[in-house]
Amino acid sequence: MDVQTDKFYEKILEKIPDYIDFGFIAVKIPAFQSLIIENSFSNKPIYIEFNNDKGNGFKVEPQNLIVQKSSKAEAQFSITVDQANVTLANVMITIDKYHSKVIKICAISKFSYVRIHKNLFDFGNVMIGKKMQLDLILTNPEKVVAKFKIIKKSGDKGPYNVKYFSLSVSEGEIPPNSSYLVKITYNALFVNLFSCDNFVINVFGGNTERFSCIGNCLALNTNVSSRIINFGSIELDETNTKLIRLVNDSDLETTYQFYYNNPGPFYIAETEGIIPARSNVRVYINFKPRETIIYYDRVFCLIKNHMLLVIITN
Repeated sequence: MDVQTDKFYEKILEKIPDYIDFGFIAVKIPAFQSLIIENSFSNKPIYIEFNNDKGNGFKVEPQNLIVQKSSKAEAQFSITVDQANVTLANVMITIDKYHSKVIKICAISKFSYVRIHKNLFDFGNVMIGKKMQLDLILTNPEKVVAKFKIIKKSGDKGPYNVKYFSLSVSEGEIPPNSSYLVKITYNALFVNLFSCDNFVINVFGGNTERFSCIGNCLALNTNVSSRIINFGSIELDETNTKLIRLVNDSDLETTYQFYYNNPGPFYIAETEGIIPARSNVRVYINFKPRETIIYYDRVFCLIKNHMLLVIITN
């Protein structure tokens, strides 16, 4: 091997750094650094081989590679550790089996830590059909990244396994010395239902935090103008019409629907509809007897999960 060829290898090795410093890394979270090797001086492809210390969490991928002339290739260094300490290692880079260089690698691992600004999120009384949001702030005061995952541990499944509390995100990554905002939404779905859910924040390689959410669903302020409708006595095959009003004193519009068993002598023209906020709607009930008997029926009016009872007689 001539002197000129040796100089080519020396120049290639000079461009490779003497050390790779990962700085602060988080326990149990992989950290990565890239090494670019250039073949700008040799007039032929070069063969690269990496040999690193074993058992310290460092890895090099790939273990060997070929760099074409006037080209470059990338090797990736990674480290994953289970404890907080200072980790040192050596990696030998060999070119064409005869020319080599040792790179020193170091990393300082720390446990991730996340804290939250409060542990109880009380949404108070929320009107049915409305949603309310509160902010959960996760703070990472450490010098390493913090990965987290939020898991619901216990709470109300509720009717139809509905989620009353939902999170804008359930997992994420918080940069060092930073905060992360998670929106918690309470959905009030069932009247007079008090809901409670408990959550756990698991930080990879770090601590655990817990928080709870509570909320109560309030009924709409709705009513019917009359719960007993008496048509009195009328002649056979004649028709009498009565009027009732469905009143909504709430700030939200709502739907209504009538249910009754006897659509014969008693007839409701519009069995369903919408009651605007702070308003009322008229409902007309017709009575047309077919026999000379006393008629009686019970009519149920469902208003946004509120059940109102109306008794109809003649």
